[in-house]
Amino acid sequence: MLWIQKQKARWAKLKVLVIKVLPSLKVAKKMKLKFTKAWISFLKIPLPLNVYKEVLVSLHQTVIPYLSKPIMLCDFLTRSYDIGGVVSVMALSSLFILITQHGIEYPNFYGKLYALLEPSIFLAKHRAKFFQLLDSCLKSPLLPAYLAAAFCKKLSRLSLSVPPSGSLVITALIHNLLRRHPSINCLVHQDDTDETTKENSEAERETDVVSVNGLGIDPFDEEERDPLRTNAMRLILFAF
Repeated sequence: MLWIQKQKARWAKLKVLVIKVLPSLKVAKKMKLKFTKAWISFLKIPLPLNVYKEVLVSLHQTVIPYLSKPIMLCDFLTRSYDIGGVVSVMALSSLFILITQHGIEYPNFYGKLYALLEPSIFLAKHRAKFFQLLDSCLKSPLLPAYLAAAFCKKLSRLSLSVPPSGSLVITALIHNLLRRHPSINCLVHQDDTDETTKENSEAERETDVVSVNGLGIDPFDEEERDPLRTNAMRLILFAF
């Protein structure tokens, strides 16, 4: 009998708790909807450049976590990312969250990311965050070999023209690329043994070989903005 009374008391407390919590959840949901509507309306207004940049910098921390449907920012962020330069760098954080956490698709994401690799990026205000996101974007084991190779060679060329601190960052990025994507190790090490040839068979299928007498020229085109057309996976065989 005592046990039954205790259970009734517990159920009574639980009922009171549910009655208190449910209205709070409904209010929170309504507030999220209003917050989302307000931000979407605000982003449709033509913004001064300084306000526009401030919005891009803060979206991923102060806005996206509290939206009812973050994917509603997709059009705004993809337009911003397509602008190029520092605006693209600022939009990258929020766009990366939408891609990795909310499942949006952006087919030319890596092409635009590749185009951002310019010497000026190493002097940008938000360069540290950019390099952190760049490293995260290149982590996927599903990244095609030609893309990994293009980023690797582009970064290598940039290391010759950026400040020493930038070269250190580039060295770390290239190391991570080579470690995560063994199929591009042939860019820095070629071995003629049969065993190594078998191990690199996948990379060789995607690779053109250029035979050069004496000192050769790397066929990589660093001016090309499309990573698919950079010839990053073409190898040079030196014949002396």
